[in-house]
Amino acid sequence: PGIELVLGIPAGPVGFVRRLLQGPLRDVRSLWPGTRVMCRSVPFPALTSCLLERQVDLLWTAAPVRHAAVASVPLPFTCSRIGLVNLEHELADARSMAVEDFAALPVLYNPTIPDEWMSVFYLGAVRPRSEARLVRAEPRDMAAVGRASVRRRTVVVAPEIFAGAMASHLRPVRLLGAPPIVFH
Repeated sequence: PGIELVLGIPAGPVGFVRRLLQGPLRDVRSLWPGTRVMCRSVPFPALTSCLLERQVDLLWTAAPVRHAAVASVPLPFTCSRIGLVNLEHELADARSMAVEDFAALPVLYNPTIPDEWMSVFYLGAVRPRSEARLVRAEPRDMAAVGRASVRRRTVVVAPEIFAGAMASHLRPVRLLGAPPIVFH
């Protein structure tokens, strides 16, 4: 009999991430034959509770989960950050810009997400939260992030690997000098 593991994907494009993780998932199945890995989308507000309530066995995320009952381990997997702007934004034709300049723009902020995770997406490593131009929104998934960005005329920060999974009304802007995202 095999083992069934449920892998949580934050607010996610589950199919896209499953394709992205094909190699590591194949390695798991070869090390433990008969293992089945199920991917499940986890709404942003449930990033910690999904583990505590055993809705998922593992959570693949862009920052560590900070809770005494959770072991969060950095993976040997990093990627660049990109900015996302809507088609009507003044930066829609920009290919790249300095991360400090991008960080000065109004950016979506979801207060229902633990700050250790949210700071990755409001560029907390570039300047303190108190200096950020945060625009409150409470999207539960990536599609809602794109819609909220358009409605509130803000920018969004995302892992570069998700550029292909973003809505067609968002354009990527390469963020020069942005620290990489370390996945956990």
